[in-house]
Amino acid sequence: MNQTMNELVKRLWYVVVYAIFNIGFLISLNKLNAVLLSEGLDENPWELLAYNDHIALKYFGFAVVIFLVGILLFVILMKRILGGECDVAELIATLFSAFAVLMLLVILIILIDNPILRAVMGIGIIGAFFLSAQSN
Repeated sequence: MNQTMNELVKRLWYVVVYAIFNIGFLISLNKLNAVLLSEGLDENPWELLAYNDHIALKYFGFAVVIFLVGILLFVILMKRILGGECDVAELIATLFSAFAVLMLLVILIILIDNPILRAVMGIGIIGAFFLSAQSN
């Protein structure tokens, strides 16, 4: 690697760490989704969320944290791009990094949506109706 590449990696190391962690989580989440769907748990949100010691809720919590960190990274990268202080190589690397973070966020949303997010939202809506009925 030449000096410019070393400098870029040093400036964007946190994106590499985020991407590696996120990709590992996405692979694991995809495997969990396959198990949940193969066992037909998407039909009953209560069973899905209770499955295997509430593993779906744990994954949902991790997904929220990963999503928030990704949004923060994207904002940081966009500020760097829009600040105009980058040379051409850094601008290209930062643009690529911002695009990669954005794509990982989209994939995270897609994978957490079915079936885990749907179950969490379903239970949340039922809980909100129950609480609303109790307060009247």
